[in-house]
Amino acid sequence: MMMSPAPAAIPGFGAPPAQQSMPPCYVEFTKLREEVEKRGKAAKTASEHKATREEMCKHITAFTAAEGKWAKFIEENTAKCGMPPDMASKIKTAHSRSEEMRENICSPIAVGPSPPSLSDALGTTRLPTPKTTKTGSGTLDTLTGNAIQTR
Repeated sequence: MMMSPAPAAIPGFGAPPAQQSMPPCYVEFTKLREEVEKRGKAAKTASEHKATREEMCKHITAFTAAEGKWAKFIEENTAKCGMPPDMASKIKTAHSRSEEMRENICSPIAVGPSPPSLSDALGTTRLPTPKTTKTGSGTLDTLTGNAIQTR
């Protein structure tokens, strides 16, 4: 399963210098990014352990929800927090790919028409039905009487 690029790898928004106190937007940004990383790692681990479709749906849904919150925060605070202007578009692009993946994983499996059976392929009927079964006795009908007798 392909995950979005690691949130920590986004260029232009590094850690502030150690001597300064962290601005409030950086604290919130970091908290949201760490949640995305945590959910992403959980989804990756589940994928590596061959989780069921339902389990993967839960993991990818949690991941996309966290990623959506992070993307919304970045979009609303780009100018205020001094983030690079293209950062919001990059995160939104990654989030839209994650949403597509979530839709693919969580959508019900499409059930197509069943393949033809062997009797269909050979052109025979499956089982006798009242429409295909002749009633009455014939020359070799031994269930109703004399096998040689005809009616």
